[in-house]
Amino acid sequence: MPDHAPDQPAPVTAVFDAALPAALDAGRRSRARWVYAFELLGGEGSWTLDLAAATPSCRPGARAGHDCHLAIAAAELAAVLEGRADLEQLFFEQRLVVKGNMEAAAALPGVLDELLGPERAFGLAPLVAPLPVDEFLRDRWPDRLWIGGAPDASPEFAAIPQLRDVHALLEVWPGVVRVFGPHDDHALSPQVDVETGAKLYERGFTLVFSCVDLLIPALKTQLEALRSELGLAPNTWARCMVYANPTGGALNPHFDENANFVVQLHGRKIWRLAPNTHVRHPTTSHLIGGPVDPELEPELDAPLPDRLPDTAETVTLTAGSRMFLPRGYWHETRASEPSMSLNFTFSQPCWADVLAEGLRRRLLEEPAWRELAEVGEPARLAELTRAEVERLAAVEPAELAGSLVASLVPRIPDEVDVLDLRRDWVAALARLGARASSSGDSGAD
Repeated sequence: MPDHAPDQPAPVTAVFDAALPAALDAGRRSRARWVYAFELLGGEGSWTLDLAAATPSCRPGARAGHDCHLAIAAAELAAVLEGRADLEQLFFEQRLVVKGNMEAAAALPGVLDELLGPERAFGLAPLVAPLPVDEFLRDRWPDRLWIGGAPDASPEFAAIPQLRDVHALLEVWPGVVRVFGPHDDHALSPQVDVETGAKLYERGFTLVFSCVDLLIPALKTQLEALRSELGLAPNTWARCMVYANPTGGALNPHFDENANFVVQLHGRKIWRLAPNTHVRHPTTSHLIGGPVDPELEPELDAPLPDRLPDTAETVTLTAGSRMFLPRGYWHETRASEPSMSLNFTFSQPCWADVLAEGLRRRLLEEPAWRELAEVGEPARLAELTRAEVERLAAVEPAELAGSLVASLVPRIPDEVDVLDLRRDWVAALARLGARASSSGDSGAD
């Protein structure tokens, strides 16, 4: 007999006594290799989740030798598992006590999703179905528009608790949101706190959540799967964006310098789309009617228009629709009803970036190139350049190209303030862990 009423949810202890053991027995695995000790406050029990063993297990009791110890109230953990709260939020509100390995603690949301979350298909296949992946890569990627999916069917990503509607995401969002007014210039998009964002949404403002993959592990996994299948450079900036539009919420006509896979989660959004004949492979974005980025000016093949091209087509995305929007494609959007969409966005380096970044790393290996530049004395630059040209001339082009590509490293642009860093859970845990270590403690409370 169950120890809870039939119409009541199972106690959270069932996660450790039943759900996690069953998942592990069924072959579910996490990429993490940590040993976690969990303690439910109030004497409700303790367990050890051992992911480092050849046969992972979850057993009663907090055994010695664990990597990370977490103490939390049962109700708080239930809220996390149901998507009503997140561990970062609880940590900063001092409702979660963490001791031990801070990297393991930071990885826990992903671990729980891998073991207890829905078994999802990742990569290109679920995004471009029913189109075969090889056909998409051959005929569409990277510069041809594609629209598909299953209109009016609930997409898999919409089932993620934090994405069930804009209010669910606002409830757990730890940072700031960008807002676009009902009639504002696209370029005027201030960042506001969550409370202000919620009020502005009710007044007709569109909300944009950046880097949602930092909050939702399943999205991070999907991003990495896409990066791998598409063969993207390691210094590609990949992130997930969520656009929440009230009825009438719109973004004015523009193009972006990044590639986007769009998943319509809820509602309906009307897109007007046109290929870009004004600039090939743009390295920056442009809003019609706005100033032209100085970097974009020398790239133009034709003067930029003052409205969308006459060739623009109108497409309506409904829940379940998916779209691949190539880099540089003209578009504008308007929601005909409350709408929520998810973008997998990739800012990729061009060959000029690869050469410039790789060559800079190569030059910095030489002390002479690290001298401070005195631009009033260009003779020194000419001398260094002459020597470097001679050095490069002795290297086979294929060998040089390989070394330049190999020197690329993952990065996030310095100017991007993804989340309010004062509330970034991973960074805070690392800081507290370092402080605790210096004081002789093994963790942070």
